[in-house]
Amino acid sequence: MDKKDVSVDLSKDGKLLTIRGEKREEKREEDHFYHRTERRYGSFHRTLRLPEGLELEKKDVVQAKFNNGVLEVRVNKPAGIKQEMKRVEIL
Repeated sequence: MDKKDVSVDLSKDGKLLTIRGEKREEKREEDHFYHRTERRYGSFHRTLRLPEGLELEKKDVVQAKFNNGVLEVRVNKPAGIKQEMKRVEIL
């Protein structure tokens, strides 16, 4: 995938982050006796709920970086917010 095939969007209220992409691939093989073409297309999107209390007015609260086909999205959570964990019993 290329950078132009991926988008990262933040909802206006700052509660949802959506990642979308589309992959296109075409492969051709030609020989004296035959011609073969394979095409693959696929799109995806994922929407994630962001934690409450993000200070969207501040610069670089949500950052996205694309390098060598890998998209890295970072969300800086505000200081002072602690997440409580609840253990789930494994049956």
